[in-house]
Amino acid sequence: PRRSRSRPALAMIKAARLRHYLETAIPRLKDNAQALKVYVEQGGVAAVGAPGKAWEYRFRLELIFEDMPSSELDAVTGALLAWIEINQPSLLAPVKDGQAFDFEAEFLDAKTLDLSIKLPLTEGVRLEPRDGGKFEAVHLDEPRPETVYGQLEEVFANGSKIIDHRWAHEP
Repeated sequence: PRRSRSRPALAMIKAARLRHYLETAIPRLKDNAQALKVYVEQGGVAAVGAPGKAWEYRFRLELIFEDMPSSELDAVTGALLAWIEINQPSLLAPVKDGQAFDFEAEFLDAKTLDLSIKLPLTEGVRLEPRDGGKFEAVHLDEPRPETVYGQLEEVFANGSKIIDHRWAHEP
């Protein structure tokens, strides 16, 4: 699923953190960061709490892994679930269809594919008072559930490290 057009990405904290985490957790992306594209789509803002004092960004984050070895699908999925567990745990809660995220793949040949993953994310923001009648926008952390995926520090397949979960806990 290659994109022929480019569009500016919003400076969402979760989007930037997820990109950094994936570049660190998946060995192939450490030296090939351009193989991962990150897009914010269908963004919206919901007012929550006191009027004008808190809001929530709601958006779909699309990750596109280009020219990915098909054998890397488990590494990408495991890394994403570790990140989701800490940064968007509501996606792992039992839901009607039971899916944490959607994906599409385009096989370029028998061993290589382009992978598109779409994550519905939210990011809460609250204005906190400061001296002199000023306010500061503070992005809120997600509540921390009991971990499952995050307990796994490193994952190997056929003797090679495919995921380093230790980075999932980085803020």
